Amino acid sequence: MASIKVLSWNVNGLNARIKRTMCLDYLYRHHIDVAFIQESKLQLSHVKRFANRQYYTVASSSFDSKSRGSLVVLKRNRSLSILGKFSSSDGRIA
Repeated sequence: MASIKVLSWNVNGLNARIKRTMCLDYLYRHHIDVAFIQESKLQLSHVKRFANRQYYTVASSSFDSKSRGSLVVLKRNRSLSILGKFSSSDGRIA
């Protein structure tokens, strides 16, 4: 059975392109399969920006301003069955 590497990370904002790129690069270099990202500070319309060829966002929660926010990020070559989703309107739970 293969192991799964999980990371929980408070990134203190992902609005800058360079910070998103560095974060995704870190996940790739450390072979992270699932990442729980806190304080993404991304608005709902910008969540799709946090993705590349290796990772995508499977769940997110955003606030209406550039504060708070959480993401669940998954490596693209991993399969996952999502049984249900819940997110809070205040950006604290994804």
